Amino acid sequence: GNCGIDIDLWYRLLHSHTAAFVPWHTCVYQHHSQMMSRNTPSWYSNLVAIVENAERDPVMGAKFKFNEFEKKNLYIRWEIAHLQMNGDTARVRELLARVERDHAQYTDETRDQLRLHGFLPKQHSDKPKVRHANHRAHDMHWWTEAPQTFSSAARAA
Repeated sequence: GNCGIDIDLWYRLLHSHTAAFVPWHTCVYQHHSQMMSRNTPSWYSNLVAIVENAERDPVMGAKFKFNEFEKKNLYIRWEIAHLQMNGDTARVRELLARVERDHAQYTDETRDQLRLHGFLPKQHSDKPKVRHANHRAHDMHWWTEAPQTFSSAARAA
């Protein structure tokens, strides 16, 4: 299926172009009930296939490859998110327990990512949180508030 084609595009661009950090939000990823990621059983396997296919490609594979340890950490993050989207909370709990228990196989970065996305409890720290300049709440439903204006702008383009 076409699930993950946007991620495939970004993955390929990051392998073929020099990138720079942009210190502000340029987009958001919104979860809703009609999105492909929530409605396809192949979301996780498509993401894994993007990485595997890119690494088999002679041009892209020559530029960058994850080692098995890095893949294990990346793939478990995706697997947990996919299982959560599909309501398999028992398997999510099992994998989270494994990540928390096995410090040799899973990195602090993986645990931090899982905390960031609400899968693991946040750790309290005395350090002040540093966020980039434009960190603020985003209006996730801007497009529903003025559909006439949005439609007019789309027709004019």
